[in-house]
Amino acid sequence: MKKVVLLKSPTCMPCKILSPIMKAVCADLSIEYKEHMVTEGDGLAISQSLGVRQVPAYALYENDTLVKHATGNISKDSLIKWLTE
Repeated sequence: MKKVVLLKSPTCMPCKILSPIMKAVCADLSIEYKEHMVTEGDGLAISQSLGVRQVPAYALYENDTLVKHATGNISKDSLIKWLTE
């Protein structure tokens, strides 16, 4: 099963724009979707393990194994391509 994790911060405008797009795309593709703040709880642990230096950051897991991760804003079409390749 695929899962996407979006790491964000409360003051990040690209994060606020990307969040609903990523949520909708994941729903359309039947991919589990989670969001975490990089400064607390699971988000802090995930961002440290991935070496995240900027947000938004997102990671794709398959069967709980990291497949790939990226940072920065991304268009809807590019996101779909990133998730399906």
